[in-house]
Amino acid sequence: MKPPLIVGLGNEGFQDEAVGLFLLHQVCQYFPGANLARAALISSLLEFIPIYNGEEAVLFISGAYMHQQPGEYCTLPLPHVHACDSIIGIDPGDILTLYHEIPMLKQAQANVLAIQIRWNEWGDELSPEVSQTAKRLLKNFWKILEDLSFPV
Repeated sequence: MKPPLIVGLGNEGFQDEAVGLFLLHQVCQYFPGANLARAALISSLLEFIPIYNGEEAVLFISGAYMHQQPGEYCTLPLPHVHACDSIIGIDPGDILTLYHEIPMLKQAQANVLAIQIRWNEWGDELSPEVSQTAKRLLKNFWKILEDLSFPV
């Protein structure tokens, strides 16, 4: 079985909108020898098509505009993402295209970890709320994967 694939999405240089890329970088830094595949997508879920390698478990991490308090987060199956979720880099129409281009992905366990952002201005620092959440998620990273029934 292939290791789970962790995919960070975001807009580099846009503070909280880069939280998916930030967390991916942190996972790489803090767990360098972990049995995980990793990938970064800068602007669109469709960038995933050429890098997918048959992984049976995929976790997409991204910021979102979910009408919640900054720093709140949720996990949901990729097919359950709707336009009202406003997850950065994940458009529901792109999900349909993704499943059309990679039919075997329908059988995979593909989930999204979406984090409510506060700031989307130019800069490298995350807002305090999103930064705290990122630290908490990193600390509980293996528990999150376990809760999603990912092979770890």
